[in-house]
Formats: sequence, C-alpha cells, structure tokens
Amino acid sequence: MTSNLTAGIVTFHRSWNYGACLQAFATIDVLKTLGVEAVCIDYSNAVERQKTAMEFAKSRQVKAAFVTGAKNVVLGRRRYSEKAFRGFHSLITRTDHSYATCEDLKDISFDVLVSGSDQIWNPVITGGLDEVFFLNFGRASKRIALASSGGSHNFTSEELVKIKPWLSKYQFIGVREEHLYKQLKSVVSVPVKTLLDPTLLMNVEAWRALERRPKNAPANTPYILVFTLKSNSKEDELFWRRCGYSLKLPVWRVLNNAFPMHGLDKVFLGATPEELLWLIDHARFVITDSFHGTAFSLNFGVPFVTLPSKTGNNERVANLLRFAGVPDRQIGYNDDIVFEYNANAAQIKLHQKRESDLASIAVVLGKDNANGKH
Repeated sequence: MTSNLTAGIVTFHRSWNYGACLQAFATIDVLKTLGVEAVCIDYSNAVERQKTAMEFAKSRQVKAAFVTGAKNVVLGRRRYSEKAFRGFHSLITRTDHSYATCEDLKDISFDVLVSGSDQIWNPVITGGLDEVFFLNFGRASKRIALASSGGSHNFTSEELVKIKPWLSKYQFIGVREEHLYKQLKSVVSVPVKTLLDPTLLMNVEAWRALERRPKNAPANTPYILVFTLKSNSKEDELFWRRCGYSLKLPVWRVLNNAFPMHGLDKVFLGATPEELLWLIDHARFVITDSFHGTAFSLNFGVPFVTLPSKTGNNERVANLLRFAGVPDRQIGYNDDIVFEYNANAAQIKLHQKRESDLASIAVVLGKDNANGKH
C-alpha cells in the first residue's frame, strides 16, 4: 500500500529497554499498515540522554556518573546492552537529523505529528513535562496521540493548566490508562479514547515473523522465563525456585548485566528484542514485573504472573489485566501461584479491542478503507 501521507512520531526509541524499542517499532508498523509513511523523529529527552555516564558527568552529577559507569564497566551493562539493541535500533526508521530541544524542531513538517506510546507523558520519567512529547512544535495538518502514557502519574491542577493548550491542538488523543482518559476528557474538547499499547495492536503472527531463537537456547526444551526489570532480591530468588520446584522446570532469565545471582539455571546476556520475543513465546511460564512482559505474555497466550514493579508503578499493568479479564495474574511474592488462566478468553478480548482501535485510528487518519496484516 502506498500513500503520500507522512507521520513523524515522538517517543522513546533509542533506549536500552526492550519495551521502549518494541513499542516504537510497533507504532511505525501499525501506521505503515494503515498506509502512512511513518518515521520516529530522532529526538531524545534530556533525562533519556543522561542514561550514560558521560552525560551524567557533563551535568556534574558525579555520584550518578560513578554508579552508571560502574554498572557499565564492571557488570558489562554497556557491552551487553549494545549487543542486545544495536541491531534492533537500526530497524526503527528515523529522521535523518537528530534533535535535542523543542526549538530545534520548530520548522519540522509532517502531515501528521504523533505522540507515541510509552510513558512520555509521565513527568517523573521525563524530568518534568516535556513539551516535545505534547507536540508543541513544527507544522502538521493533524496532531494525534497513539496510546500515550502517564504511567501511574495523576496530573496536578497546575500541570493540567500547562498541558491544556498543547493538547487542544490535537485532533485525537489515544491514551493507555483509564485514569488518564478520565483526567483528559474533563479538560479538553478533543476526542479522547483508551487504546491498546502498540505492541498489542500488532497481532501474534506479525510478532512471530520477527522473533528468533537464541543460539544458546535448546530447541524443544520446556522452561520458566524470568523477565524482570528490577535487580534480584532474596524474595525474587525464592519465588523463582518455588515456581521451578512446582512445575519441575528449569528457570531461565534475560539480563543485560553480569550481576551474580542464584536460583537460575540459564542466563541470556544481551538477548536481542527478537530473541526475547522467542523466549516469551516458547516459555511454559513467564515471571515478569514489566508492562511489556505482561503484554507479550497475554498476546502469545503464555501462562504468566506479574510481580510488583520496582518503581511501584503497578497501575498500567493492573489496567491492562483488568481489561483482559485476568486481574488475578498480578500477585505478590507470598501469594498462592495459579499457573494456568483462560488465555483464550483474554485473547478474544484483545482481538476485539485491537480491531476497534485500529478502525478508530484509521478514521482519524482518513484511512478507514485501509486493509492491513493486523
């Protein structure tokens, strides 16, 4: 399908984070399927740029620079993260030029400007409200948000006053969380709707075409996969062992640092996003504390549990699980573990919501006759 409609997306797209990379890829893919020539605008938020020791040093945050540098060198985080993400980053289509400020973007022009997914509207993540992520720049016929997220953040009255003129320029606002939908609907006259995360707008077949088995993953071997964002603790190790003992299966984990730990039978250091997809899809059971670990487990129909987030930001996962009809998949370390759930019923709900959301997006873009692989 060809089209001269162009879209520029602002989101996290160069991160050493599986969910961020996969949602950026999915957003582009969804728009392309609807006949839109979409790219990520190569913008990096100031806080995002400070994720390296060099940037911390430039900003004179010496302690943070030391800690980040130690993790990068001693634990091999930089080496394993570059191994994991370098190739996948090249799959994400970007603008030729890079941008660091809203002023840099003042003359950029697309038919559609898009606030992408992930927590770009969470000021705790972005170091305050970032007007770039609210599309307060450039020229466009339409400005829309596709599953933009504020995480568990609730905007203060002062923040709502600040973002209202920015959001009032939009033609459509799609958000990921129900509480964000309720907040924004009472502030702006623009249509507001909850949307699935872009990783869920791509169906299983599309993701399976991308996944790849790690070389050191034995084929046809059942296993439990641990995909958690926080550093392991004693309670984590005890939980993994409890699952392994109950299911009589080995426990594998994806990691991007060589921090020593116990309770694991195999560790995948520097797994690519494509390899992570394969590991989730082929697991007998997934243990995660990640929104996207949860999303992909649901999409693939793999039994899973979601543990408390390392940041205490559990609302976005809880919102997704409530929608899918399986809120009991989010548990605490000492709760009883139910290893199976009604995956078919959850996938039917996801399919129906996916079709509805894609139709809504197509109408907004003037592509309501578009047909695609999703």
